[in-house]
Amino acid sequence: MRRLAISLTAVGALLLASVAPVAADTFYPAAGTYRYTQTFNLTCDTVACDNYVYVQTQTYAIQYQDGSRRVCAGAVTSTDINTQVHEFGCSDTPGAFTFDHGWLVSWADTSVDLHNTLSGDSTRTVHVSASVAIAGGIQRNNQATVYTDTGTGCTYRVNEKYQFATGAGTLTFDGTTLPLNEAGQPQTMEIADFSKPMVKCPR
Repeated sequence: MRRLAISLTAVGALLLASVAPVAADTFYPAAGTYRYTQTFNLTCDTVACDNYVYVQTQTYAIQYQDGSRRVCAGAVTSTDINTQVHEFGCSDTPGAFTFDHGWLVSWADTSVDLHNTLSGDSTRTVHVSASVAIAGGIQRNNQATVYTDTGTGCTYRVNEKYQFATGAGTLTFDGTTLPLNEAGQPQTMEIADFSKPMVKCPR
């Protein structure tokens, strides 16, 4: 079956590009710890997917290092290869979060206003929530990312520490349970720690 991925699924890229606070002079999130849980669900049978007829929904939540929280939801509805509607929205006043040894495992029912990502028009309000438990082992990955600002010539280096875990449970999207990710994978849970960027500029 074709991979029909909604453009919200890369956890690390999501943190760096669209969710985490970004300093004015870099593409990096502010230093600190981010806790993140997400899932998405593709609804179609094999024939429908092959004909690009499907609905794909996703919800995720994140807690920033300053304690602020956000819940987001998105949907892609496709009726043929040329007709797709993309919806997305976030709420900065989500329901209560709960944690298990530092892992974000659930959040209470939260209403999210969606908009058409092309036109910007409001489309609908959905309700999302989660109840997930840690399942399986924890994987860790450390890396350093280097970025050079072509305008100033300054080089930024950020040390990144990631912990990944799978979750077992359910996330709900407007009354529909999303028990599994694409290809039957369980929910993705992540704790990411970003250092303060080290900056080196030409003299």
